[in-house]
Amino acid sequence: MYGKNVSQKKSDTISIYSFFHDSHEKCGSLQFLRSDNLSDEDRCSSSRDIFVNENIEALSIKLILKFMNIIPQYVPDYVKYMSDWGKDYQIPDGHCIIDKQVCGCGFTEYCIRPENPHHVILCSPRIILLKNKLDQHPGEDNLMYLDNECYKKEFKEFSKLTDSEIEKNNHDYISYISNKIRERYVSCCMNNQRFRVLCTYDSFHVAQEALRDSLQYFRVVVDEFQSIFLDSFFKADVEIEFMKSLATAPNVAYVSATPMLEKYMEKMVEFKDLPYYKLIWPQDKIEGAIIQERWVASPENEAIKIVRTYRNSPYNRPVKDLNGTLIRSNEVVFYVNSLAMIKNIITKTNLDPSEVNIICSNTANNKKKIQKIRKSSLPAGVSFDIGEVPKKGEYHKMFTFCTSTVYLGADFYSTNAITVVLSDANINSMVLDVRLDLPQILGRQRLSENPWKNECIVFYKTLGDGMEMSRELFDKHKEDKEVSTQTLLSSINKMRIDNPESVKYYIDQVLTKIISSSKQKNNVCFNDEDQMGNTAVYLSKTHDGDVIYNNLLVLAEERAWDLCQKDYKSNITVRRSLEDIKNVEVSQYISETDRKAQTIIDKFRSLGNFEDKMALYCGVRDKYKSDQEMMSRLSVYFNNTPFESYYNFLGPDECKASRYEEAEISRRIYDRVHKDEISNRVYGEFNLGSTYSLKEIKEKLRYIYGILGVSKTPKATDLFEYFNMSERRITDKETRKRVLCYQLTSIK
Repeated sequence: MYGKNVSQKKSDTISIYSFFHDSHEKCGSLQFLRSDNLSDEDRCSSSRDIFVNENIEALSIKLILKFMNIIPQYVPDYVKYMSDWGKDYQIPDGHCIIDKQVCGCGFTEYCIRPENPHHVILCSPRIILLKNKLDQHPGEDNLMYLDNECYKKEFKEFSKLTDSEIEKNNHDYISYISNKIRERYVSCCMNNQRFRVLCTYDSFHVAQEALRDSLQYFRVVVDEFQSIFLDSFFKADVEIEFMKSLATAPNVAYVSATPMLEKYMEKMVEFKDLPYYKLIWPQDKIEGAIIQERWVASPENEAIKIVRTYRNSPYNRPVKDLNGTLIRSNEVVFYVNSLAMIKNIITKTNLDPSEVNIICSNTANNKKKIQKIRKSSLPAGVSFDIGEVPKKGEYHKMFTFCTSTVYLGADFYSTNAITVVLSDANINSMVLDVRLDLPQILGRQRLSENPWKNECIVFYKTLGDGMEMSRELFDKHKEDKEVSTQTLLSSINKMRIDNPESVKYYIDQVLTKIISSSKQKNNVCFNDEDQMGNTAVYLSKTHDGDVIYNNLLVLAEERAWDLCQKDYKSNITVRRSLEDIKNVEVSQYISETDRKAQTIIDKFRSLGNFEDKMALYCGVRDKYKSDQEMMSRLSVYFNNTPFESYYNFLGPDECKASRYEEAEISRRIYDRVHKDEISNRVYGEFNLGSTYSLKEIKEKLRYIYGILGVSKTPKATDLFEYFNMSERRITDKETRKRVLCYQLTSIK
């Protein structure tokens, strides 16, 4: 059984215990059922006894049967990546689900390598994943990427048609690509090569049409198939057309390390009852991950803090010991599905294009938005633009911002980048699906020499007050939408009978607008009752111009409600969702600045006398005086303490001159306070520019000292503390003698 697909007969008997494989530590006695020495009857009998012994006798026959299609495939010990398995592993015939369980196991790579004995059509939800794979296999003749942009350019030169004319004559363009696919397929067959077609979900129908009957020799691999479900909110028409096309293909494998949650899959006829192959990896091949999470009032502000730390305080960047070598992080990859937030972070931190790589969907609209960032403050000819994932060995900029287009399949080869995820349940585009998106993000850094490879920081904001939507209100919303949908479908069906020539006009002029409006009204957060009107429908328009009921929209809404109203209800529910991810350790995020601040505070607390504490405080203030973030952290602890007050009043030099002794510091403060009071009196009694005899000066000072209670013998020279003075000799009116006087020339 090791290294080969488990037969359907044996899978029916072992599927019961294999489903519970992940929890075998809790039910350790299940482990012996893996033995091939047991007969099928003994295995079933033993499994029943174990379930009873483990207090699971309440498990109904219905529940057992529910998981009968789960087929474990035990990965051999020598396999690290799928290609290591060689030809002992083959993608199953027919339609099936393959749960890789582990991101980065090389399944996609296996599909296009020689170890895979089948022709393959690899369907990806993201262009970036396909380009990533193509870059890793330059010049391979049996590899064909259906690059719409490239082929459209070729077709324009070939046909001499404009873009609008190609749009109107799309059939000719499809035929052009189909011919190229067939030519490449025939060439591969003649050279005894296995043909590999790489395409996006919305291009699969082109490959399907080109290969036709030959499709029976292909394995269609739907990579990251949970995207069919996740992307339905904004392109349900594409996903439903893709599913329709797949239904007619003989061999389709739906592959993911994070499949759709079962509660949604079982509601889709396309997935219900499909064989479910689950790869069981040796424990030493499974890399654990670390997630540091923190609830924040503003994910954007946390990103800004990190950017400022990396730019301005390099010694506050994270440091790790890797095999005796200290490695400091010099790069950050932010996952944030909002160009508006990316713009704000860049603008508020004054980042330059040389420091930033923005990776998002390469559309004209996105390009326009990005090029506007800091446009007025950048030099002429310098602007931000859409970037690409650096290839292995290429230069990485300090800050990379990734939208959801990079969550799946983009490989990063940084030696020191940390991963930061920003999520906000109150903004539609910013709601990260913890169970489906986060495991994918964790698998993006590929280099083992990066000590942060399997770690990420998640800053999230839970659902705000007033954003809640009860289950009752949500069900009512769905019910109203269902009624609207069925009413429209009934109208169309009636029209097909009574007035068939009007159907196309009605669909094009009326339903198309309603469907388009529904796309805009689909709201992940469900926080606007105006977006729940009866005009919203569960309909999609097909390639041939018809309309159909789209169950994907129903399920996408259901998941959206669960995600926002349950998973993001509180920091406790978010933490619970994070802990549900397989093979992860979850802890609260503490920044490098926080760690250093806490170390300082702990050391301060450990000191016994005032002098040592004051000396430490003065040293810390002097060392971090330009580090606003560190001073902000420390002020939380030292605010309104004598140490802060003494330092602010005297400064570090006078505290040091006091030998950090509290009595001496207090005396100096007392003297300074009284000196200030004397100064006010002196400046009130003496007039700048006037000339005073020594006797007059002493008398005035004696009066001031007496009022303030200063026990000090007045001297004329005391006035030098407050004024610059010049000597003069004048005639005393009473004695008629020449006496020494001082003229007050300026204030000190």
